[in-house]
Amino acid sequence: LDRNVSCDTSHTYDSDLTGSLIGPDGTRVKLFANVGSNGVNFSATTLDDEAFSPILYVAAPFTGSFLPQEKLVID
Repeated sequence: LDRNVSCDTSHTYDSDLTGSLIGPDGTRVKLFANVGSNGVNFSATTLDDEAFSPILYVAAPFTGSFLPQEKLVID
């Protein structure tokens, strides 16, 4: 299954933000944390296991598709 998560967030210091998904069983998947340094905004941002660029290594603002810090689909 291909799962993607999209977000649009305005914030003046992206590294303040953490994005996670928490399943009904309590399983937590970290999408991003401490990324973007002092950059601003997640604009039309998609976290996708099939993306090419890891969000951890890309500069903000985040626009487009990026690999999340942890896989969206747990095997």
